[in-house]
Amino acid sequence: MRTIARDFYDLLQPVNPEEAVAKKAARRLLTLLKHSDFDEPTANTPSVSMTFGDQIALFKAALPEGFEAEAYKTAFRDASRRKRAHVDASIEASRENLAVEKLDALIEAEDWKGGWKVISDVLMGCDLLSSTERKAVRGIEDEESAQLLTLAVRDLLHGDDVFAERFKRFLEQVEETEMRGSWSLVTALPALHDPEVHVCIRATAFRDQAKILMPQLRMEMKPELPTYEVLQMMAVNARDQLIEAKVQPRDLFDVRNFMWLTLRKDADRKLRAL
Repeated sequence: MRTIARDFYDLLQPVNPEEAVAKKAARRLLTLLKHSDFDEPTANTPSVSMTFGDQIALFKAALPEGFEAEAYKTAFRDASRRKRAHVDASIEASRENLAVEKLDALIEAEDWKGGWKVISDVLMGCDLLSSTERKAVRGIEDEESAQLLTLAVRDLLHGDDVFAERFKRFLEQVEETEMRGSWSLVTALPALHDPEVHVCIRATAFRDQAKILMPQLRMEMKPELPTYEVLQMMAVNARDQLIEAKVQPRDLFDVRNFMWLTLRKDADRKLRAL
């Protein structure tokens, strides 16, 4: 008889009367279970020397004021200076331009190209997408795809169903267009809409972070709901550890930046050079 590894104890939640919560917990657990045989580490098990505590120490040494350091805020958060890297301005633009009443007005008028332009302007105005992903966004020009994506984004951000159902539908609808559904592309809008709950997945950074916090997880290249929920949980757990270490992130964008800043090559020198 197999036993559950200690790393997965926090996924074992008591039965919750809310069916959506119970289903989400089950999906997250099954995602980790399918990547693990609970045996001793093998040659395929990632070997890492850095711990999450090491990442925190590195970050605090380079930026003693943490996320409140002027260098950090100037590089990543400043809403008064409109640069793509300044996520606060992108959050404001998303909440204003993709508000339900504005999307509904465009849908009511059947202005599909106008709807997609508003959505793509938000995506193109931020620094969350790679050049390839930005090209994919610009490549949507036909009326049918614009209609499909406008309705899909409206449902994703403002639909009545639980987020899991909306996200699954969104992935399916993106697949019906010529736009490649990469991790950053399909998670950028939920993160901009609600950055305290959702996170934009930067694939390389999250894959590297998972080697430390969830070494059994093998992150799929193609976005899928169960893996997103596990990565979202990992980001929330990382946020909680940062708070315990007296490094207060404002939202999950700060957590995302923390992962990238502390795990990239030559991280210490680059952090101090901010």
